[in-house]
Amino acid sequence: AGKFTVDLARGLQKLAQLARTYDTRWALFGVQAGVAGRASQMHLSSGVRSESVTLHFDDQLPAQLREAERFTRFDSLASEDLDTTTLLRQAVQWALAPGSAVSLVVEDRSGGFCLSGKDQSYELREVPPAQRSRVALVRERPHEAWWKNPFRRARNSLALLLECRWRLSFCPVPVKFDGLSLC
Repeated sequence: AGKFTVDLARGLQKLAQLARTYDTRWALFGVQAGVAGRASQMHLSSGVRSESVTLHFDDQLPAQLREAERFTRFDSLASEDLDTTTLLRQAVQWALAPGSAVSLVVEDRSGGFCLSGKDQSYELREVPPAQRSRVALVRERPHEAWWKNPFRRARNSLALLLECRWRLSFCPVPVKFDGLSLC
């Protein structure tokens, strides 16, 4: 019998091409993960140096979100994860695709972890217990001299705001974008 394999490097190149076309997709996967995980509220932010999606939870985080290895696994077992983890892993992969540095911070009263990565290499470290349960996905923007394209960051922030405003208007969980209520 034959065996089907996927070349991870070629797959990531293809994903990077798609991510340049759908630059806001990583954030939408993050919001989907928040809805699937029953987040109490979500915050999106777009600044000069980074963009982020933060999911806030009233109670302890679901157990599958507290297992860091679920976010670095790309084998057939990864598809067996619950929806929240799968959607959050997709958000991480789409955020990583254009070559951005990405940090995923998962924390609650029992502690947590910070997974930082770029180009499929990860660094994992523990974080101390926190007052509130939250998951934050932060995508760093690549450093670029402002005079090369002074309007790119504003255009990207506006694109994220418009996409979220359009797609999240009926979201069942309250979503704010830099303080502006989207639903």
